[in-house]
Amino acid sequence: MDKRQLRARMKRVRGAIPNRAQQSAAICGHILALPEYARAECVLLYMPIGNEADVRPVLQHALAQGKAVCLPVCREDGRMDAVRCTGEESLRPGAFGILEPVGETVPPQRIDLVLCPGLAFDGDGGRLGYGKGYYDRYLTKVHAFCAGVCYTECRIESVPVGRCDVPMAALISPQGVTRMGGST
Repeated sequence: MDKRQLRARMKRVRGAIPNRAQQSAAICGHILALPEYARAECVLLYMPIGNEADVRPVLQHALAQGKAVCLPVCREDGRMDAVRCTGEESLRPGAFGILEPVGETVPPQRIDLVLCPGLAFDGDGGRLGYGKGYYDRYLTKVHAFCAGVCYTECRIESVPVGRCDVPMAALISPQGVTRMGGST
């Protein structure tokens, strides 16, 4: 199955998950227990769209802990930047209708932890994104611990990866944290 077909299939799978709120809560608990999260001074999270795992409780916790919190901002030229977020109330719809902060762009080298959304992940750190390559281009610039975030049903045996795809160092699902090679 090629990536286009797999994306369509995984969107249907994810849309049919009945207990997304419970799975998201379990995922957030595992994120908050990560040693990499505890050590991180600057984290790059994401605002969930559609039926992605909801990591907004992590955003609120990180802000309350005084961590620098960034969210992705996708630019028209294909670039993604990490922009400092001061709270959900300061977010505005950006590219693709995703809520984005307006403010300071944080250099990739300053990010300590990246939580990556995706349609599917495999046990080797392979990530199936939405096909635009924003995260893969961005992740080549960071020296952070990169973890994929997904529901149980979105863990699959094998994700087709290309030479530009950046593997994850860990996968966080409701079952816990699975560590693999990937980026660090």
